[in-house]
Amino acid sequence: MKEDLRTQLWVSLFAIVVFLMGLGTGVLFDARLPGSRRPPIRGLDSLHERTPRRPPARSLVGYQGRAPGRMLRRLGTSLDLSDEQTENLEALFRTQREQFGEIGRDMRQQLDARREAFQTSIAEILTPAQMELFEEKFRGKVQRKAKSRPRKTSPRLR
Repeated sequence: MKEDLRTQLWVSLFAIVVFLMGLGTGVLFDARLPGSRRPPIRGLDSLHERTPRRPPARSLVGYQGRAPGRMLRRLGTSLDLSDEQTENLEALFRTQREQFGEIGRDMRQQLDARREAFQTSIAEILTPAQMELFEEKFRGKVQRKAKSRPRKTSPRLR
């Protein structure tokens, strides 16, 4: 009887140790896997080399809309630009910003037109009672989500 109890105790203890080792290994290595969202654990860099997560690189064109003056100053000092080059770049950035603004306005108009066409198509398929329910349930959700999310637009495009 004591032998059976002792065997059960050892088997239980072994199962607990194996479980804890698996749990610890999973926690340690989860942060090191390429698709993991957890930050890497310090001190374990030698186990699995991984490039640090960085936001995607911004091009000059995308960055200039936010602070063209500051970027031009940086370019001027790092590239040793002449006054003429700086003026040419300012004109180029200004032109590019205007073109992007036009593209943004055109895209907004196209999206609005497609949204209206989609709504019309839905209205053709559904009965008036179903359309009423659809607008209550789904349009309200879309509008609430749109209000809860801050829009990321440039002040120049508004």
